[in-house]
Amino acid sequence: MQIQSVITGSWFPRTKLHLKEYLAFLKTGTSHLPIDARALKAAHKKLAPQEPVYEGGYFDWVSAKFGDITATYYEDGLLLISKPASDAVKDAAELREFFDERLAPALSLIFSVGTPSPMPSLDHQAKRPIFIVVDHATDAEAAELTGRFDDAVHHSASYQDTTIHYGDDVIVVGGGSAFSTLKDKLLATLLLSREYEHKLRHFLDAHRLTWEGLEKMQTKNKLSPKELPEIRNRLLAYQREMLILHARLLQMAEYLPVRQKEIDDYGLAEPLHQLKIYRFDKLRSATNYIDRLWTMLVDYLASTTEITGFVYQENLQQEIELQQFIFLLGALAAFLTLGAMPGSKLSLLGTDGQLLAIGNIAAFSFADLVRFGGMALLLTAAFFLLLKPYYQRKKMTSLLNGTKVREKTPHR
Repeated sequence: MQIQSVITGSWFPRTKLHLKEYLAFLKTGTSHLPIDARALKAAHKKLAPQEPVYEGGYFDWVSAKFGDITATYYEDGLLLISKPASDAVKDAAELREFFDERLAPALSLIFSVGTPSPMPSLDHQAKRPIFIVVDHATDAEAAELTGRFDDAVHHSASYQDTTIHYGDDVIVVGGGSAFSTLKDKLLATLLLSREYEHKLRHFLDAHRLTWEGLEKMQTKNKLSPKELPEIRNRLLAYQREMLILHARLLQMAEYLPVRQKEIDDYGLAEPLHQLKIYRFDKLRSATNYIDRLWTMLVDYLASTTEITGFVYQENLQQEIELQQFIFLLGALAAFLTLGAMPGSKLSLLGTDGQLLAIGNIAAFSFADLVRFGGMALLLTAAFFLLLKPYYQRKKMTSLLNGTKVREKTPHR
């Protein structure tokens, strides 16, 4: 067995327009978008691209060298990164480091203007798929090779002189002359399949975490008014993120039939079927399943956010009404103190209750102002402090009961 090359890569839906922006960046280190020019130059210098080439085809692509690493970027966003093999484990580590530390940050920068991209899971970043291309490998040799990565072969498939040994994260691919004609389409389809499955896993995990977050809210039977703004903001953030992720999921699904048509048009469906790579129907079925889950979650979030908004506005309106009521009480208390102000009538009575004299107050001392005015303010404040806890207890609300799912499915 002779190891020829080590390959990894990624996939995120893009277009031909993005490909041309990528090419412009490789050639000049600039962008027509309002992106920090110094950051672009720094990223370009760190990458140090050589010989960028644009080629047309079923999928247009750009290829460039970065030292002994070659990266090929297709218009639909599929990216393959390869290097000649010397030490497979070391080569794989160098490819992952190149992608994580140099290429991925550059791509994030040049595509940073517009709709944000969903972040990949840390688990996926740590286990980016590795393809090892060999001239030939027996079952024992493939097992030994995957074992160097603490992986193991769980299935093998063959077609003519081409054999693929599948591990969880490491795949050994090899063959003779027939393999050389299949190699490019085989690796591209295999990487697309692995990356697509990883993204579906990411969407499923995000769905579960969001759903669990909502269920934790539901465990609170009562919510005080002061909790409503924070919960409403959290739900709005959930809703924005879920809409973006759901749109990305639907966008991913649009690329499957295009890649499938390419394989069919080249007459490669049968070989890829035999090699267990032709998985478009399975990926489409899994996408439809995740899509139904996300549609339910997005609708659930929308209704919950709407109800929260109504409760929040109702709570705000009633607080305003309460403050107006207390203001009126304060005004009334102040009005009652006017009896001690200049111009007020003064009646003098004897010890036997007889009226002795009637007059008007001609002066009002500062001490009287403090005494009567302060008493009015204190009474109003005391009334407010006594009334507010009662109001809050009265306004404790069951926020999510109206949208709570009555039954849990055993498997989500």
